[in-house]
Amino acid sequence: MSSVSSVPADTEAAPALLRVIDPSGCHTAASAKEAARLAGKGSFAWIDVEETGEANLRQISEILDIGAETVELLLRADRRPSFTPLTDATYAAVPMMDPSGLPTGPRPPYLCLALTGRFLLTRHSSPCPVLQEIRDHYSSLPQDAKTDGPGILFLVLDSLVRGMEPQLLWLDERLNELQMELMTSSPPEIHDEIVHILRILTEAVQGLTWYGSDLDDVAGTIEQLPGMRGGITERFTRHRERVSRMRQSAQNFKEEAKDAFDHYSSNTSNRQGQLINVLTIVATLFLPLTFLTGFFGMNFGVIVNDFNSNVAFVVLGLLLPVASIAITVLLYRRLLRRFGVADLTRPESHLLRRRLQRPDPRRARQ
Repeated sequence: MSSVSSVPADTEAAPALLRVIDPSGCHTAASAKEAARLAGKGSFAWIDVEETGEANLRQISEILDIGAETVELLLRADRRPSFTPLTDATYAAVPMMDPSGLPTGPRPPYLCLALTGRFLLTRHSSPCPVLQEIRDHYSSLPQDAKTDGPGILFLVLDSLVRGMEPQLLWLDERLNELQMELMTSSPPEIHDEIVHILRILTEAVQGLTWYGSDLDDVAGTIEQLPGMRGGITERFTRHRERVSRMRQSAQNFKEEAKDAFDHYSSNTSNRQGQLINVLTIVATLFLPLTFLTGFFGMNFGVIVNDFNSNVAFVVLGLLLPVASIAITVLLYRRLLRRFGVADLTRPESHLLRRRLQRPDPRRARQ
């Protein structure tokens, strides 16, 4: 495969990168006119466009005689995933996923596809490693498969949908790690990460739902769509089932993310409740001492005169602290029983604490 070259399509637009993949191999075109010439040599050609300017796409559409409706959809591809029959083409838009499985941003870029009777046009605004793998696989296909436009379309769509699996599996693994961490602690940064994962999964479920709904709408007329042919129903059905399975997996992981968020919220509520209990107990511990210091700090001459002796001060110095400690301990234990807080000073409480902190093996397997 030759290296990609680029030249300005016009003086106003940014350079466009065009690749023409035909049954004889993979060619690199430097301009829209060259792409049209190479595409016109055979019965079918796959034209891949990576460009940054709107003028480039409109120039390519004029040379390749692409309808205005198709061009408008290619330009506003970031709306949602879709599979839509048009007047002169069958249009599809699927998010491009990072093959490493790591989330690349809040909204992934889209790959747009337009299939006509003469060619398959793919457009994307950023590099797509998945397409490189598909082009390599295309070179190894039998000669008749290389001219099968609908087959190449679903080859690309299947690869893009299958490309979501690494990211979903990575998110599932990360959710399991967060669940294990929530068993022992609930740092604030976990909240932001769970919310970010939940947003990614929600968008994935929503996008796959829209895309699957479009597939359901054209299921009965797939062979009559522009660029399609007889016998493509089986390939379309397999793609439709793959999308359904991927949507169900994303939905399951979304529910797992919700469980992790509920776990974090529960831990936060428990921690706040324990803090209130501790503050209540601390206030109770100081209540008798506060009463004694306040009472004997009053300027009552009669009381002071009656206890104005060494023996009285010694007796008060022994009895009052003992009485204060006894009252405090009594109130402390009553509060423990009242709030249902375990007494961590007792030996069996240490066993309970260790048992609560020990990860549940059944949860780990899930």
